[in-house]
Amino acid sequence: MKKAAAALCCAVFLITGCLSGCSTQKTALTVGEAEVRDEVYLYFLDQAARELIGSTDISDPPSASAPETAQESAAPVTAASQAAADEPDATAVSAAATSAASSTASAVSIADLYARADELCAEYVAVNSLFEAYDCTLPVSEKSAASVNTNDRWRLYGSYYEALGVSKQTLYKIEYNRVCRGAVLDALYGAQGSEPVPEDEVKKYYEDHYIVFRAISGYYTDIDEAGNTVPMSDQQRAETDAAFTAMADKLNAGTDMDDVYNEYLESLGNEDPHESVQVRVASASDPGYPAGFFDAVHALEQDVASVVRLDDYIYVIVRSDPYTGDSTYYEQNKDASLRAMKADDFDAVVRTCAEGFTVTPRESVRKRCLKKVRRQFENVVFE
Repeated sequence: MKKAAAALCCAVFLITGCLSGCSTQKTALTVGEAEVRDEVYLYFLDQAARELIGSTDISDPPSASAPETAQESAAPVTAASQAAADEPDATAVSAAATSAASSTASAVSIADLYARADELCAEYVAVNSLFEAYDCTLPVSEKSAASVNTNDRWRLYGSYYEALGVSKQTLYKIEYNRVCRGAVLDALYGAQGSEPVPEDEVKKYYEDHYIVFRAISGYYTDIDEAGNTVPMSDQQRAETDAAFTAMADKLNAGTDMDDVYNEYLESLGNEDPHESVQVRVASASDPGYPAGFFDAVHALEQDVASVVRLDDYIYVIVRSDPYTGDSTYYEQNKDASLRAMKADDFDAVVRTCAEGFTVTPRESVRKRCLKKVRRQFENVVFE
């Protein structure tokens, strides 16, 4: 693979010239023959600063295609619990992301900052160049995903990026580059790739890192008269345990899960509920679930209802065969499984390609970009 990557990088150097812009007026770097414009450089300079400072990373907000949120995955079944689980306001999230007070480092080396930003920009160019070298294409669905993710990120953090000087159009370029990474990885390791990963290895990874299940969930917490979340009393906790154990028993006796869930909702005072318990798919790395959730569910016997208790959460869970539904869930997550299992190898290919580029900064533009980034971290000394 190293020889193949080295040979390909030679071809990449010939391609990078066509990635250049028409004007160097706002070029911050040249990477090989490609020009990196100021807004793209600003984005990566800001990301480099966050890495070195240890500040909140705003580069990966939730996307529309992301796994369920904590509210959905551990959704409470009482009105009081629902109030406690409301999603945070997007404005508050954005404000937290822009707060320099959250930084954990008080000083950053400008030389180190520039070096890391140069690396990130070189990798950005490397991905675009490899995409061209492998003659990759993106299906409409992947292009749409880049657009959706851009809209989601802009909704959450647009005010931050505007203050930094990064436009929504540039943010889309970053997202598009991320989608291109997946296409290049597939060209290397996919079924038709230069070094395809055997299907049985992909399936094994999927079986080890994904769970398919249905769950009824609740909390061991309540809301007091002042609106504060408080632990349940011992009596309430015992009643909750008994209710969830009874639901598991009914399920194992053959009662439909939707019927069991709606009976439980009625016992809580919900009038004539008609809820349906949906099939969920989660990976070992998915956010939105309490610590230990994946391991606990993965260890359950398939098609047997079990009560699972984790911190303040309680569930009745039925784990399904991961290939249930004519392998629908496997097919949906096959690409993600391949990309996760080959992520380290692919990163090494990208780094090898990036390290072969000569990076030349345009100092006047780079200094202007640094000035903008410094404004975002008022409590940090750049030296």
